[in-house]
Amino acid sequence: MTRPTRILLLVLLSILFSIAAPIQAQRLSTAEDYFNRGYERGEAGKLAGAIADYTRAIKLDPNYADAYFNRGNARDDKGDHDGAIADYNKYLELKPDDPDVYFNRAGALDNKGEHDAAIADYNTYLERKPDDPDAYFNRGNARFNKKDFAGAIADYTKYMEFKPLDGDAYYNRGNAKDDAGDFAGAIADLNRAIELNPRDPETYYNCAYVRTGMGEIPRAVANYLRYIELAPGDPDGYNAVAWLWATTPDARFRNAKRAVEYALKACRLSKWRDARILDTLAAAYAESGNFPQAIKWENRALSVGKLSAAERDGARERLQLYREGKAYQEH
Repeated sequence: MTRPTRILLLVLLSILFSIAAPIQAQRLSTAEDYFNRGYERGEAGKLAGAIADYTRAIKLDPNYADAYFNRGNARDDKGDHDGAIADYNKYLELKPDDPDVYFNRAGALDNKGEHDAAIADYNTYLERKPDDPDAYFNRGNARFNKKDFAGAIADYTKYMEFKPLDGDAYYNRGNAKDDAGDFAGAIADLNRAIELNPRDPETYYNCAYVRTGMGEIPRAVANYLRYIELAPGDPDGYNAVAWLWATTPDARFRNAKRAVEYALKACRLSKWRDARILDTLAAAYAESGNFPQAIKWENRALSVGKLSAAERDGARERLQLYREGKAYQEH
């Protein structure tokens, strides 16, 4: 059982403006008044209000470049990536020599899934600001998202030249190395991430996943159990270790009793609504020899839905095994 790994994003650059005093209660009349209130609202997380104020500022002054820039930031934060890109494009028309807009537009493009365009904007930005580490980090994210793992690894490595003690960079580079097939390198980076951020649960989870693929089952179990200690309310940790105890091909490391115990915990945490977790419970019961329960919960997993075609096919194959009185082991 797998889940997507997390990629951390650094905060986007923005133009900061000094404001003499709060103006919420003042009467607004100029474009600058609306701009300043929009900035205050944006800082307070009131994105809809900020967008409305920047829009009013632009109506009063259609060439107010900074209002387009900041409205683009607010729109991107609100999930309106197309609107953000349009605002950044307008800003570029008005201020074509400002490199910062390429950084922000790249983030919006990457959020929209246009990874090649995002990388092009990061390239333009880095031509003008080659010493900005965050641009290498975020370009690494964009390259990771387009599955250019070698490029992502190179960018995270460059970022580390500037910030050698940032655990997030090791975490991301470790994930990229895993996807590139460099499992030993992935473990080395994820272990370094753990040293730098020892209470980040996600790193233990991903480290366990890589170790499972390498056949290092006891170490994988230890990593999953540490994840559970740090994130006890997340069913994914219980589910992952239960699946491992139930289905690992190495009989020395299977543990049917604990697999059932942890699968039940995952089911309770997920309110019995996650088909993949119900599938794990069925596998755990099968490993324990309780095939009626295995059949019951595999059927329930299939009825809940939300499985991909491949997952559904796998669940049906396992159901047939359980009907034949056979447990399932991964190969």
